[in-house]
Amino acid sequence: MKNKTFAEYTCLDGGASSFIIIQNDTIKYEHYKGWLKQWDNVNIFSVSKSITALMCGIAVKEGKIRSIDDCVTDYVPELLNADEHFQRLTIRHLLNMQAGLKYKESYSNPFRSMALLYFGHNAFKQIKKLKFKNEPGTKYEYNSMTTAILSYVLERATGVKYAAYLSEKLWKPLGMEMQATVTLDSKKHRNAKSYGGINTNVRDLAKIGRLVLNEGNWNGKQIVDSAWIAQMYVPAMKEDKDKYSLGWYNFSKSKAICAIGLFGQTIFVYPKYNVVAVRLGENKRCQYDVLVRDVVDRFAEKGVKW
Repeated sequence: MKNKTFAEYTCLDGGASSFIIIQNDTIKYEHYKGWLKQWDNVNIFSVSKSITALMCGIAVKEGKIRSIDDCVTDYVPELLNADEHFQRLTIRHLLNMQAGLKYKESYSNPFRSMALLYFGHNAFKQIKKLKFKNEPGTKYEYNSMTTAILSYVLERATGVKYAAYLSEKLWKPLGMEMQATVTLDSKKHRNAKSYGGINTNVRDLAKIGRLVLNEGNWNGKQIVDSAWIAQMYVPAMKEDKDKYSLGWYNFSKSKAICAIGLFGQTIFVYPKYNVVAVRLGENKRCQYDVLVRDVVDRFAEKGVKW
């Protein structure tokens, strides 16, 4: 970042963007570029996955999901007639991206299954046709279909549609300023795109980060159990280069976590310095979670107070 301010550097991506950094519940940095303003809702892409995982944590707290070691077929019995691996696939496997699905997360080919998941009109029909290449629980492999299955488990466990549960359990309790929207696969089937379809703004998304930073507690009310939040900081499979647990990525050495979406959408939570950062935008310049971590560390090393 030589000879460039933080704002100048983060705007080099060439598109509209918003960036906010909060420390001790106080906004320390806020910057907007182009058409994107503080209350403009945009697609947060795969950050949606991390929010879906938090919703599962709420369902566990409420007893709607008995245990994340329950089999998926306990909640979605239609999959008993699909590939037999479904009978050994647990909610934990879905949360930790260890499903073992034969599914390629490719965005470059419009004829791949990934494009069908995003643009098809019946996601559940795809799920019933899935095959496996690994035994569930044996290998980490990130893919959107895993979270798509997770949202069906969530809906069956709670008896509430995805968007309604999101509103009731997160948006309303956290006092979000704007209504969010969730993209559906079709008017007929109305399956929520839980893996990449939430649309919200940078300030409301920062409240999700603050909820996580505060160990699931919001103004004295425990929304998500603190034990669930603590587990998010512990990589599920330490041997994998991508450290991941309960829907969030881990920085093991700095004990920070983040949610990441396409084009650099980011929630970054850094308990050591009581910091939350959120970045949304059209293009990706860098890893914004790493950038914030390094800047905060540098300030701390130099004894700089914000």
